[in-house]
Order: sequence, then structure tokens, then C-alpha cells
Amino acid sequence: MKLDRKRLLLPGLVFALSFLFLLPARAECAHRGELRVRMEPSCTEEGKEVYYCSICDEYTYRTLPKLNHDFPSNWTVDREPTCETPGEKSIHCRRCGVRTDFVEIPALGHSFSQQAAVVAPTCTDWGYTEGVCERCGLCVKSKYTEPTGHTPGLWQTDRRATCTEKGVSSLHCAVCDAVMEQKLLPTVEHAYTEQTVAPTCTQAGCTLRTCRVCGAQTKTNTVKALGHSFPASGVQTKAPTCTEKGEETLTCTRCGAEKTRSLSALGHSYGESWITDKASTCTARGEKSHHCIRCGKRRDVTSLPLAEHVPVPDAAQTDAATCEKAGKSGGTHCAVCGKTLCAATVIPALGHAFGEPVVLTAATCTEKGSAQSVCARCGKTEITSTPALGHSYSESWTTDKAPTCTAQGEQSHHCTRCGKRRDVTSLPRTEHFDVTDPVVEPTCTEKGKTAGAHCKYCGKVLIEQTDIPAKGHDFRRISTLQEPTCTEKGRAMMGCTVCGAAQETELPALGHSYDSAWTVDVPATCTARGEQSHHCIRCGKRADVTALPRTEHSIVYEGVVEPTCTKAGRADRAYCSVCGKELSEKTAIPARGHAPQVTVTAATTKRDGSAVTTCEICGETLKTAVIPRIKSVALSADSFVFSGKKRTPSVTVRDSGGKTLKAANCYTVQYAPGRKEIGRYTVTVNFCGDYAGSVTRTFKIVPRKPAGLEVSAGENRLALRWKPVRGATGYKVYLFNAETGGYTLLKTTKKPAFSMKKLLPGAVYLLHVRAFTKCGDCVLAGPLSARKAAATKPLAPKVAAKRQNGKAILSWQPCGDCVYEIYAAEKKNGKFTLLGTTKKTAFTAGAFPAGSTRCFKVKAVVRQKTRVLSAAAGEIRVLQF
Repeated sequence: MKLDRKRLLLPGLVFALSFLFLLPARAECAHRGELRVRMEPSCTEEGKEVYYCSICDEYTYRTLPKLNHDFPSNWTVDREPTCETPGEKSIHCRRCGVRTDFVEIPALGHSFSQQAAVVAPTCTDWGYTEGVCERCGLCVKSKYTEPTGHTPGLWQTDRRATCTEKGVSSLHCAVCDAVMEQKLLPTVEHAYTEQTVAPTCTQAGCTLRTCRVCGAQTKTNTVKALGHSFPASGVQTKAPTCTEKGEETLTCTRCGAEKTRSLSALGHSYGESWITDKASTCTARGEKSHHCIRCGKRRDVTSLPLAEHVPVPDAAQTDAATCEKAGKSGGTHCAVCGKTLCAATVIPALGHAFGEPVVLTAATCTEKGSAQSVCARCGKTEITSTPALGHSYSESWTTDKAPTCTAQGEQSHHCTRCGKRRDVTSLPRTEHFDVTDPVVEPTCTEKGKTAGAHCKYCGKVLIEQTDIPAKGHDFRRISTLQEPTCTEKGRAMMGCTVCGAAQETELPALGHSYDSAWTVDVPATCTARGEQSHHCIRCGKRADVTALPRTEHSIVYEGVVEPTCTKAGRADRAYCSVCGKELSEKTAIPARGHAPQVTVTAATTKRDGSAVTTCEICGETLKTAVIPRIKSVALSADSFVFSGKKRTPSVTVRDSGGKTLKAANCYTVQYAPGRKEIGRYTVTVNFCGDYAGSVTRTFKIVPRKPAGLEVSAGENRLALRWKPVRGATGYKVYLFNAETGGYTLLKTTKKPAFSMKKLLPGAVYLLHVRAFTKCGDCVLAGPLSARKAAATKPLAPKVAAKRQNGKAILSWQPCGDCVYEIYAAEKKNGKFTLLGTTKKTAFTAGAFPAGSTRCFKVKAVVRQKTRVLSAAAGEIRVLQF
């Protein structure tokens, strides 16, 4: 009868496993815990593996041997050789890259191009042949040829002759345009034009004849000077003070001439607010007074009441209580005057405060352990024993030998404490471990390779690498051998930007590039046409040659009857001063027109001003304009946060018509000195030009917002602490009010700390802190700090537990704004698993198998969004099912 091996395999395996369970437990821990730290070995240093045994709570170590260097047979080029310097190659370790067997690579030497560049000789410069190294670009010149010398061309006019200077004509070289010979051209006659010059404040008017070539002048028909016209108000050069006069400069509206005029003193202007001149202490009164806003002079000096005492502890009278001995608390006294404010009191003995026991000897599966508790105050110790643990096999499999792609592995169930094995089972071979073969980039002339892969352990090729074609050269111009012109081609040396290969190439002719602006070749006169054209900006060739129309005659009058502002005049004779032609139709002389002058009445903050325009010659009123009054003067910002830098807010001034005035023409700004520290500062705007008067505005520099806000919590208190703010005299603490949606002031303190007491356990509080500085009679408050969410510690839930139909019913008392997390474990010292989360005060867990034991605990957690602010866990409750 043939046996069925598959039917016999399962009963045999069950029998073997049951036999393993009957084996006796080993007496000592095998230390086969989980791998916690692995430090890989290197070529020169040993490695290490650290295992943690969860049974005996000990660490074991295993040393890994160093790998030693792995040098290949092929060379690696460390420094490429150049034309003039040698290179270097060596053998590199595959793992750490250390080098050995250094060998020098000889220099390559220069490799000049066979097609050398030939530079032709010029009139004055030698010609030569230029060779360029294909590798490093070095240029070498040879085969020099003599200059060709100048070739006479055409005579050109370099400078035209005028009525005062002779002209210059020169013979230029036909090749390089160099000057070979020069000669002088004779002068020409004057060409006069007439111009009527109006009189000014200090100079008389006239009819001026001017040569348009050399500028020679003659005057006729003179008119007397007009005299200065100063405005009613000018620009302050020295501001008046309370006791001293000022000065202002008046500017003539026609010629800009200046004169100085004194301004009367302003007199004292006392502010309405009180300013503290000397702060009060607990033993001496201070002083306050009204100050002049300009010079600071005081009046109405008044004394201030005494300040409160500043309590500090009497450190010398403090005797702290201990665990077994009573102590004495220190009293307080005033830090300023030393007065005793509170007497010392007796503190009863504290009693021992033993902390959590510390394991001295860890219990194992077969042996007892011991633990020690230490009083947190006096250091007294107390030793207790802990029972043996017994073996506890893990339900999960542990891999004892990892499988590879060529060999099977091994797994078993381990004791979680001592590492003893059972149920040893083989593991199938793994898949190949892919290792990427890197991409080999192609060059200009050589192929590359794509990425591939092979097995790290057995070396089998998994993805075969394929060839990548060469990229080819990327040529760019590196030098110009011969510049192209408008009609002739040029030559240039091209170099590859990748590998440095070089070759010569031809540059196309540029072609003519004509200037878009016209060039006057022959100026037009009143008797002959001129000529203009577009010139090439490189070679000067002309195109689009166009004739220019004749100019107007230059008229000269004789026997003149002068015109007025509104009536024309006449002349007995009119002729052209250039060509001499008689112009009888030009004997009528047009009217001059009015000569306007403006008289300004300055505008102020209360009334409009005006600008009246009259004719200086006939006195007729031509125009009257209204200058709108000054409506608003505003600073770009009236509050700044202290930064240690000078603050200078800009000023914006608008008139009643909505127009923004310019500072340069309408006003000047005077800032108070300093403007760096915390305080209030003035900005004075002094109006000028079409405006008069002055306006004062103020801005303030406030303390920085407090940073580093930290909160420590108890069950019914919160302790706040933050970094001190420079220049602050105190701080204000704010609490968010859910009913109003705003913040309520809790406390004003001088120290960067504050304690909130008698709070509800497990409650959330949203807090802000603001720094402030007292400046005279005002308080300068800085910005609010970043909002800080904090919560008091919840009370540890007192859990009631009972069984019902295999389920556990848990209940507890509520505590603040808490969410409750329910955990369970098979043993009190086992691993607790989260069963669920609820906002209610009851939870049902199960069902659990009969005969099992479960331990339950409830944790009260206060959260804001996903962040845990505070938490507390209750006592463990044990149920037998």
C-alpha cells in the first residue's frame, strides 16, 4: 500500500510543536532581543550591532570585523594633463575612495591648428600668421610682413572757415583714412540776425544784432531796467524761537535775487498735559510741571504723592523646611527704604516624598529582581523585591536567519524576555536585490550608456545597459581673426563649450546699416538749397540723398517806430542781412505782446491765497488765480515698534482742492532729534513759497511685542513667563473672552512673569501679553504678542469598572474640556492598546473571552485642534471575565 505523504505531514508537525511546548524553560536569559542600533564597518574601522532584550532590560553588543580596502585593477585619472602641466592617476578603493599607487601622466604639449590665421599688413601695422592651440587656445604669431604705407586719396574739409577763424582742409589716405597733408581755408564775412532783448530787474533791454556764425553783437534801442519784485513772504533761513528772532529770505519773482528780513520771536507756548520731571519714591516726593512745547521751559511746578513700597524677601531670615525638620519662611521688606513689610512664619516638616522605584536588579524569567525608591528632597532610600517573570513567548515570528536570493532563511517564536526559541521554521528564498548601474553620460565624440541593474548578492544582470549616441560638438565663437565689414567677409575661431575642440569658420559680410537720423551734407541758405542723406554708421556711405528747402531771410529794420504790447509798429526799410534783398512787405513790425509778472499772496491753513498776473510794461491785469488753503497735514505713520533704528515718517500735505503739495516748493520738514528710543516725537512742517505758517504733528515709538511666551500648568493654576522687552516699564496680560469675542485685561505687572490661580482643571485659556512704557503723563503700549493656547492639567479620572455579558462597562467623573482615551492590556505591566476615544463619561469595551483578564485605564486629554495641551491618566482597573 502506497502512503500519502501529504496526509502524514500535518499530524507530524502538530506533534512536534506540542512536544516543544512541553520542554522545560531555560534558567538564564539568552539575550536575543531586537536589533536597536547597527554601525556599519568600514575599510579601517570595526562595526557594531546593539541588541535590546525586553525580558531582562539589558543591552548586548556584537562586533563586526572591518572590511579592509578593496582596490580594483583599473586606474582612475585624478587630474587631467594639459599642454604644459602633467596630470596624475591612481587606484581608488571601491568603498571609501582612499588612493594608492600614484603615477604622473606626462604633459600633452601644444597642438596647433594646421589652418593658421593670416592677418594682412596695414598702412602702419605689420602683418603676421597666427596659430591657435586646439586644446588650450594659446595664440602664437609668426611670418611677419612689412606695413604697406599710405595711399593718397581725396582732399576733405575738416573744419569750415568762419568769420573769425580760418578753415582746415586735409589729404586723407584712401585705405586707412589717416591725414597725410593739411592746408588753411580763408575766413568769410559776418552774417547778422536781430533779436529784441526784454529788460530784466537789473539790466536794460535792447535790440541785439548777433552774428549767427561767431556770435559778435551790437546793441540799439535800449530800454531801462524793471527793478526787483519781491513777494510778501519768503523762505525761513533761521527759525524764530521763544526768545530769539528768526530770519527769512525773499526771492525776486523775476530774476531770483535774494534779500534777508528778520522775523519776530514766537514767545513761550505751554502744553496742557503735565510732564513728570522727577519720579516719586516711597521716601521722597516727585515733581511735575507744564513745559513749553518748543524750548522746554517749566511752569506750574507741583509735587507728586509718595510711591508705594517695593517688597522683596528677607533671604537672610529664611530657613527651609526638610522632610523631618520644620523650617521658617522669610519675611519681606521694601527694596528702596528697607522698611519691614511682613514678619517671618514657621513652616511644618514636609515628610518624605519617595519617587518612582528604580530597578537595581532586573527580574528575569527565573530569578527575582529588586528596586530602590529615593526621597526627592532628602535622598533617603528604600529597597523592595520584584517577582520572577517566567517565560513569555511572542505570538509573532522572529527571523533568526534572513533568506537570500540563493539560500533559505529560518524563523521561530522567541521568549520576549530571554530570547529562547521554539517552532523553528524555514523561510523561502527572497527576490533578487536590485543594485542600479549608473548612467554613463556621452561626450562630444564618445558614446555613453543608459542605467542598468544587477543583483547585489549573486551578480545576476537584471536590466542590461544600452549605448547612448555621442552628443556632437557645441561650437561657440572664442576669438575673431578678421572682423567683417559692410562689403567684405570676416573669419573667426570657434571652440566647443564641452570638450574645447577648435576650428576656423567664415563670418558673413555685415551689409550697410544706415542711421535713421538725417545728416545735413550741405546747409541750406536763403539763396540756395541744401542737401541731406542717411549715412552708414560703419563706413559712411550715403543713401536717400534729399534736397533741403531754402531758409528764411535774416531781416534788418531801419527807421523803426517801436510797437507796444497790443499795437504793431513799422519801419522805413527792411532788407536781408545775408543776401541784401529789399523786403518792402516786411516794413510792418508785429506787436510785442504783454510781459507778465505775478504777485503772490500766500495761502495758510485757514484762508486761501491768490496769484495776480499783470503786465510789467503797461500795468494791465491779465489773470487772477486762487491758491487753495492747506486742508490736511498727515504723517505716513503715527506709531512705530522699537527697533533701535532712527524713525523718520514721511509727510503728506494736501490743499482744499485735493492736490498733494511738493515739499521742495511748498514746505520744509523739521524733525525732533533722536527718534530711536521709545517715546513721543514732534514733526514741524514750515510752509514756504505760495504758502505761509507752520503745523506740528506727533508720532510715537512703542516697545516690541514680547517673545518666548511659555506656560507651565498645574491642576488649578497657570504660570506664564516671557523674555523681557527692552525699555518696557511693565506688561499687561490679556485673556480671550468667548462672550464678547475680545480680550479682557487680567493683570498689569512689572516683571516678565504672571501666575493665574484658582482655575478649573482641564480648562483651555487663550492668552496675550503686551509691553508698555510710561512716558511722562502718557502710556505707550506695544503690539500684542503671538496668541498662546494653554490648559490646566485635568484631574486623573476615577474609573468605575464592571462586567456584563463578556463586556467591560467603564464610567468616570467629567473634568473640564477633556477628551477621554481608553486603553487596555492583559497585565498591569504589559503593553496598553488604545481601544477608543470619547467625549462622554462612559465607555463599553469587548467582548472578551471567558477566563481572560483585562486591565483598563482612562486618560483625560485637553487638545486644541491636533495639539495636546495637557493630559492625566487614572488608576488601572482589573476585570476577570
